[in-house]
Amino acid sequence: MSQLRLQIFVPMLLVLTTAVAGFTSMGWAENEQQVNPELLELQLKQKPLLRKLGDRVFATEFIGYSNHGFIEGDDGIIVIDGGWFPGTTAMAITELRKYTDKPVAAIIYTHLHLDHFGGMGPIMAGQSGDIPVYGPAHWQKWVTRLLKTDRESILRRVYLQMGMLLPQGPEGTVGMA
Repeated sequence: MSQLRLQIFVPMLLVLTTAVAGFTSMGWAENEQQVNPELLELQLKQKPLLRKLGDRVFATEFIGYSNHGFIEGDDGIIVIDGGWFPGTTAMAITELRKYTDKPVAAIIYTHLHLDHFGGMGPIMAGQSGDIPVYGPAHWQKWVTRLLKTDRESILRRVYLQMGMLLPQGPEGTVGMA
């Protein structure tokens, strides 16, 4: 395994192990906690999709815990937030490509939470490297910090907050595509 992969894999393994240990040490009896039945029913009705909001405006709904927006310009797509995970972002791009094959012309980060820029890989695949990016002041510094320095602590919080390590369903978590 390459050094870079080890640098990413080992911290992630530690985060996941810590999160699992946290869940198992909470002392919950099996099946003691359940999802509210109304929430579960609502979740089952919400299918992941790319919604066309206007002639050239699109937004995702219910694709994991991600946010994506797309505006089709004359010469390309303006991406508004890139989602959280590459897998969910790939779903969004696949759906967008049913409407247009224009290249990415610009990227806008509405704010710098990981669920707004963490999934940019599939959006950038095959694109030129000189795409303008717009975001809050000093966005580059925050993206670097969230992807490097603070990555492990942020991912641990995310996994615990969102229940991502719980099983899918009424005795675990709902809401992830």
